[in-house]
Amino acid sequence: RFWKITSVAMQTVPLSEKVANFRPVLRVSCSGREVYCSAPDSSFQAGSMETVVIDLSDKDVIVNEDFKVEMFNGKPKDENDEQRFADRATWFICTHTGMEGDSPLTFDKSQVDGPHKDNHCKRFRAEFSVEIEFEEREA
Repeated sequence: RFWKITSVAMQTVPLSEKVANFRPVLRVSCSGREVYCSAPDSSFQAGSMETVVIDLSDKDVIVNEDFKVEMFNGKPKDENDEQRFADRATWFICTHTGMEGDSPLTFDKSQVDGPHKDNHCKRFRAEFSVEIEFEEREA
């Protein structure tokens, strides 16, 4: 199965002791290859109840089989910082296009890598979730 990811939504903005604003950068990779990486073109107050939506409807973000969706706060300042960027995802989801379910797929806090460890809601509110909307495509 092939999916065209049309949007990724994050319910509630992660809390942060270091920065006042969260600048979302979404990266999608499929079979270890980057398919899409957004620019940090908006900013949200850290810890707010806002829903952050990354609209991909006008992009060709096509995945099949195993894929990973990652969210970062900002982008690296230079190429030397790229590895640290890769190691500091705020959250990520690894899934598969063969997964049962229709669009959108919703992952609650306990199903998202990173937030699932935050049992005391110090960084991620209990309401935190991620929603991935997609359209099925022919091979």
